[in-house]
Amino acid sequence: GETLLHVAAGAGRANLVDLLSDAGVTSRIEDDRGLTAGDTAFAAGSQACFDELVKRASARHLEELEEEGEEEDPAAKRQKLGHGTYLSQRLRYVGEQLLDEDGLGVMMGWERPLMVQHARVLLPQIGSAAAVLNVGFGLGIVDGLLQERAPGTHHIIEAHPDVLAEMHRRGWHEKSGVHIHTGRWQEVVSRLAPQSLDAVFFDTWQETYVELRAFLQHLPRLLRPGGRFSFFNGLAPYSIFHHAVFCRVAQEDLAALELPCDFLPVPLGSLGEDSWLSAAQRYWQFETYYLPLAVRAASPGANTEASAAGASPEAAPAAAEATEAMPPAAAAGDWRPWPEAAVLVADRVGKGPCGDGPRFWERALNS
Repeated sequence: GETLLHVAAGAGRANLVDLLSDAGVTSRIEDDRGLTAGDTAFAAGSQACFDELVKRASARHLEELEEEGEEEDPAAKRQKLGHGTYLSQRLRYVGEQLLDEDGLGVMMGWERPLMVQHARVLLPQIGSAAAVLNVGFGLGIVDGLLQERAPGTHHIIEAHPDVLAEMHRRGWHEKSGVHIHTGRWQEVVSRLAPQSLDAVFFDTWQETYVELRAFLQHLPRLLRPGGRFSFFNGLAPYSIFHHAVFCRVAQEDLAALELPCDFLPVPLGSLGEDSWLSAAQRYWQFETYYLPLAVRAASPGANTEASAAGASPEAAPAAAEATEAMPPAAAAGDWRPWPEAAVLVADRVGKGPCGDGPRFWERALNS
């Protein structure tokens, strides 16, 4: 059944959503369709209710992370096992798929269009001699795309022995300017020189937002003024509400580090069965991908002032340059600057948390 919060959110009654939330009714409760009140607000097209529930849920998650250091709800995780277990597994390269022992996709070829855009926002100018770091090689898609943009120095952190062997087979250790750091990022990142990087990308496997959050703390030390950071945004991929919450949590954490994070909605379309081939489970559902870009201020304190004013002027030039470099389909989207909402109820997301049809959200309230 539904809670009163579901009913209020579905009716677009933002005032009742506030009252019920203040009374302690949580948005974590799911109805018999697997929908939270936030999912119901999205399906009903109520931006006000959706935004309010996202802000409250993100604030609660941040409080829990600060007070207890606990991980998020299992339902909100992309990964299920510990990273140590993953490192002991044998991996298989099958065409443009990297699978673990259980047949789960560590990385798959359908991500290529997204990686094209991540590379462009991180290094918008080809041949700039920038210094870039990628954490997690996987299929090597983003590293190959970064190489095409001719950085001066290219650091790669990779821990899995099978992936390292594949990198060696492909000759990555012989590429000019490429530095391969063997080990988990937790063991390597402190050895990188302060303010030595212009761009950082993060995409690991079998780690949760807790680990991503720990990595964020290193960015102020690593990034030069004007430096950029992005990550594969696969957070909570089975609920648009949970996904929006973790987008907001990441923005809050990055803003606290004076790295305001903007999002670009990228049309991805529906991923057919051919996109997953022999993978045991999908790790992405939505038809829109929310690409994050955080930029360090070019001068001390600039981002702090910008955040207080509700804008991100330091990030805007980088975002504009990156959008100009994108293909028309991607450039058509507008950057959503911090602290504006990353996810809008008008966005096309396709399947919902129950995964029961390509237009789940369009009929969720009528089921």
